[in-house]
Amino acid sequence: MNFTQFIGSFKTGDASWEESPVLFERIHIAKNIIKGIYSNKRTIKAPEYLTDFGLRKTDSPRIFIKEYCKKLDKQMPSVLEVKKELLELDIRDLGDWIDGVVLVLGDYDSSYEVLKERMADVLKEFTVDNLIKMATLCGIENDASTALKLFNQAHTKCTDRETKEVILHRIDVTLLKREKNIDEFFKHSNSLITDINLSNDLGEIAALLNNLVAFQLILSNQENHHNNLILARLLLANGKIILNNAINKFTHINMKLTELVRYYSQIAINQVQIEIELNNIDIAKKIMLQDVEMVHKYNDEYLSEALSSLAYIYYIDKQYDQAVNTALSAIDEHIKIGNIIGINETKKLVTASFYKMGEEEKAKQILKTIKSDPIGILENYDKYYI
Repeated sequence: MNFTQFIGSFKTGDASWEESPVLFERIHIAKNIIKGIYSNKRTIKAPEYLTDFGLRKTDSPRIFIKEYCKKLDKQMPSVLEVKKELLELDIRDLGDWIDGVVLVLGDYDSSYEVLKERMADVLKEFTVDNLIKMATLCGIENDASTALKLFNQAHTKCTDRETKEVILHRIDVTLLKREKNIDEFFKHSNSLITDINLSNDLGEIAALLNNLVAFQLILSNQENHHNNLILARLLLANGKIILNNAINKFTHINMKLTELVRYYSQIAINQVQIEIELNNIDIAKKIMLQDVEMVHKYNDEYLSEALSSLAYIYYIDKQYDQAVNTALSAIDEHIKIGNIIGINETKKLVTASFYKMGEEEKAKQILKTIKSDPIGILENYDKYYI
């Protein structure tokens, strides 16, 4: 069974699969891709895994569809057949199809193999958006040289200033996190800073660069680790101020605002990690409470990650009842968006909190659901609230 046949097996009007908002949205997008209709207006239920998640590979989409196929008694498609179909596609459709295959099946590896086989045509035919996605896929697969080649091709083709800055930032991320080439990272960052200084609008790229340099500082010279943490702390605070000022300029919620809030939340979570390492638990808690309020107000699709982070802070602060309730709220949010990794990692936090409280039976019950209910559709988690 190939990708087209698999997606076609989900019949319109069949409540058995349409009752899941996450599955419905992902299959609907895939059906449109097969018809040649593509839209980048997506929600977190069906994220662009090749743009929204940076260079991170996640098992969530693969586990999600595998578990739903078990529930629906459906056969999963053949990896070889999916790959064969991608190899035979019109090159102009390949980028969108790979996006769909990763979204529904979580199959990064086959997508990457096809991309490599068709690289010559990809460089000639792909749009800027698809070049960025394919470059990110290569970065995810630890192929930094190909990722940089594709990013540079996208930058050459691109005419939009903001998109060019995004591409330059992605190149920085690849140099730092995949090539681990610090000298080249700073050399390239200098070019990006020049672009920012020439711009009338400071924009979110400056904040993201602060975030990236902070990351580099934390990883560098362990002899000066404490001092580097302080510098990283300053950079992240500065980045958040930039984003907060940008957010406050908006008078109504739109896609740009929700994107800024997503960046704000990412920086807040990184801040919390530093504050915890510096043993500033109260500051970490304050940062995360502010972040929960921000995402709840403007972009609640990212509430799950913020709540999970807050629950962890409560746990290390030995506020186990708060940790349980906040983590259960986070699990509810992770279930809404089909984030399987988030669901089950947060269940582990609930389990640990119950053990600390002496509630061994509840701890064991939650722990069992990691295997018995990995996608969060069978168990009633409300009964565990304290």
